[in-house]
Amino acid sequence: MSLLWFLVGIGVILGLFAAIGITRNQFMSQKTWVILWTIISFSFAAFILLAFILYDASLIDFALGGSLGFVVAISIHVLHHTLEEIQKEQNGAATAK
Repeated sequence: MSLLWFLVGIGVILGLFAAIGITRNQFMSQKTWVILWTIISFSFAAFILLAFILYDASLIDFALGGSLGFVVAISIHVLHHTLEEIQKEQNGAATAK
């Protein structure tokens, strides 16, 4: 049962971030997007704290899965920005020649 809650945690957190856009949603302003990311992040942090305070195995499994989902979402986000910067540098170098 713990693997199930772990997988549900991954799916819920990745699903939330995918729904609003991991790298930036084109259907809302950047301000709204940042506010949603912040609300989800702080809400998830509070949930993790609650899961460990209550010391419930299912909640902890969900929190651990969600943590993995959060790390994957942040990694995709950072990779996206890194690739954008590399592309800008390459375009700048090509223009300078």
